[in-house]
Amino acid sequence: MAIDVVDHPFYDWLRLNWDAHHARTILYAVTVDFYRAHIYGRYREIPGRFVDAEALMFDVWRQTRGDAGVYGRFRREPHLSGFAGHSGQDGLLSVRNYDGFVSRVKRGVRQLGRWVLPGLKL
Repeated sequence: MAIDVVDHPFYDWLRLNWDAHHARTILYAVTVDFYRAHIYGRYREIPGRFVDAEALMFDVWRQTRGDAGVYGRFRREPHLSGFAGHSGQDGLLSVRNYDGFVSRVKRGVRQLGRWVLPGLKL
């Protein structure tokens, strides 16, 4: 499994109601065997146990993160192009245009975080 997760305590410390513990499911890869063993049939847990696919996949990553072949962070911030189907939150920094100014700034800040603090999942 290769997936990009966000898992840091900053929003918790600041008592912000923002989710800093989820998987970014726009781009991930799993083997067929991994899918059958850990994901198959679990989508019915949405919206009961999990709010969305990001929360479900974060749970899968959390349960398997110590296993060989499970990677929770890409070395480079994924660079997507086009428009998102939805922006997740309706906050100040939520954007739909992946090529827009705010998206480029966010992508740059995230990449800088990957270089400066590679162990932290921002």
